[in-house]
Amino acid sequence: MSKKRSIFKNPFEAATRGNYPLAIFIGKQHRDSLFIDSATSPIAKTCYDLIASKVTNLETAEGDFLSQKDKQGGKVATFKELETGMPITLDEWQTEIKHVYKVESIEYNVLFPNGNAPFTIGKQQHKMDAVQTLLKSIGADASLATIKIVIQAFYDAMTLAFNTKDTSKKSTYNDSMAVEFARKELCDVMEGNFGKLIDFYYKTPMFVAKYYDEAAMRRKLQKSFIVSVNPMKTKNVFTRTFANPDTQELQFTNLTTAPLRFFLTDIRTGVISLLYIEVPGMATVTRLLSNCGDPATQTFLKVMNADLHTLGKCRVKVL
Repeated sequence: MSKKRSIFKNPFEAATRGNYPLAIFIGKQHRDSLFIDSATSPIAKTCYDLIASKVTNLETAEGDFLSQKDKQGGKVATFKELETGMPITLDEWQTEIKHVYKVESIEYNVLFPNGNAPFTIGKQQHKMDAVQTLLKSIGADASLATIKIVIQAFYDAMTLAFNTKDTSKKSTYNDSMAVEFARKELCDVMEGNFGKLIDFYYKTPMFVAKYYDEAAMRRKLQKSFIVSVNPMKTKNVFTRTFANPDTQELQFTNLTTAPLRFFLTDIRTGVISLLYIEVPGMATVTRLLSNCGDPATQTFLKVMNADLHTLGKCRVKVL
């Protein structure tokens, strides 16, 4: 059965569902490409003003979410360490208590009516309850005042670890809701901006392409591209607007003996200009994107096979 599609479905929300890094990536690309034109294009300035805060909100929300996950993991580990050491800790308590009351005595059996089981078996809450019950059983017994201080300190540590763990879980849940809300808000604004830009460029809709990284959405942040190109032909490698085009580096690998030339154009069918990178057969080079053309205005990266007879094949990796 073919997958149902709808023009009324937000493509940005669908592409980034469950993938916050991708949402941030395409949001920043959209924001930064609009910023480049915002000084000269009123529609770009309008769209930039709408998206800028949404990108910041999502980055902040994701940071808070990841921070809470780290905290939660730490607190759970702290409580587990107390649990793991409980048998040894309990033995130390019992050793001190045995100096006061014999194991067969009524007093000792009142303190440990079910032996060690309540302290070492069962849920975390049950183990905490066992320690609390022991403290209550000791009560005001002056002969056990010293060991009671030790037990009380251990119980306080258990309570702190347990309560902070649960608070972290709640905070993690709240932050996960916040980051999801921020993602959807970002996607809603990107969809709204798409409508505004299409309305403005309705006669030349291809001009809107530079404001959206379709390749990233479609390939889930694909960074490596393999392309085959026939002799004396050109082929599109990818279309992408980069946040920092002047410093963006690419790695070009020629997988055949045919010399290949890489260049940027402003349209998909654009022809090679005087500025290009030539990669010899079976060679790998790393160059700035700007060595291929002007990445601010030329967003199509193309490859030309300069050989008359040999099929060309290359790999381009975004660094």
